Amino acid sequence: MQKNRRLQRIVFAALLLVILIICAQILLPLPAIPLTLQPLGVGVIGSLLPVALAGETIIAYLILGAVGLPVFAGFAGGVAAFMTPSGGYLPSFFVYAVLVALFLHKRAKSYINVLVANCIAALVYLVLGSMWLMIPGIAGMSFKAAIWAGTIPFVIPVFVEILVYTPIVVRVNQIIERKGLFN
Repeated sequence: MQKNRRLQRIVFAALLLVILIICAQILLPLPAIPLTLQPLGVGVIGSLLPVALAGETIIAYLILGAVGLPVFAGFAGGVAAFMTPSGGYLPSFFVYAVLVALFLHKRAKSYINVLVANCIAALVYLVLGSMWLMIPGIAGMSFKAAIWAGTIPFVIPVFVEILVYTPIVVRVNQIIERKGLFN
């Protein structure tokens, strides 16, 4: 029975990884950094999986992309994807998912808790991703310019994504708890 439960957890994490990969392909091209639904996928992973599995799932995503599979935005893949203006958001996804999972670890996955966890973690991820723009050879921007280019334009769209998926996450989590998937 324990082996079956472990397999169910891995399959569930893999399904969430597939959702993240699909979300990466839904994009609105903007001048330097495309607007994608990746934060939606990352937030769902962090909200539904335990801390370690959420982190492992994002690491798997980053490895798949780094070895060249076209899983990043616009079907990009390879190490070169990390060396673009949007490349800093990729490792920041790990921080986002783990922060959400940590926040929710000992708390009820209520609407307000999921919403607060995702809003705080999304803001951290956006700021961290923006810092990438300060690297010479990437964009070489000042801190202020990086925040204006890489955080401010994305706050409202990302928060709208969070508002959309939060009730879905809460409902899916109720089903997960009833089935005892992570007990």
